[in-house]
Amino acid sequence: MRPDLLLVARLTPDMLGDKLEWLAGGDLPFEPVDPLDFLVGSDIGSIFELYKAAYSELDPRLNVQMPEALLEYNRWVLVVGEQGISAFACFKTTPSGVKLGLAATDQSESGKTALKQILRQGLNVEGVYAEVSEGLELALTGHVPEVPPDLAKPVLEKPTTEDADGRHYLRDITNVGPKRKLMVGRPFEQGCRDQA
Repeated sequence: MRPDLLLVARLTPDMLGDKLEWLAGGDLPFEPVDPLDFLVGSDIGSIFELYKAAYSELDPRLNVQMPEALLEYNRWVLVVGEQGISAFACFKTTPSGVKLGLAATDQSESGKTALKQILRQGLNVEGVYAEVSEGLELALTGHVPEVPPDLAKPVLEKPTTEDADGRHYLRDITNVGPKRKLMVGRPFEQGCRDQA
């Protein structure tokens, strides 16, 4: 497979199943998609609208300013309902595995349930991890392992400042500024504090 291709999984909520090990690999249900085809296809507009609706509520300074910037993420899980895309989660490949980038729903019950399933099950897969802020942290605490801040810094390969609580850290986010984060999941070759 060409390294420049995106991996896209288009699933209905009932297709998610109990195990999401495929998130860390490149096999089915992922299908390779040319980034240009993804950008001009019908999905990108829906994804960008879901992203703007969800993330502008959290912080008016959107990190992603235009749909083209979404091509930074090379692994996509799209949950498709009767009205189109009801939820999505996108990831980028890193030396420590696949890192969650963005996730949002259309606020339907099926979309919220599917996204919760993707995140809670996916972040328990070896090689899948995320940096989360308070809203998502609340939904994941007790369901996924936490990565201690001293291990988050080498995973990110970016400067961080450990918070006094020993769980969180601060780091600068592009176009947003300093944010308090918690790393969760199972990045490759990192010791995780198993809280699930």
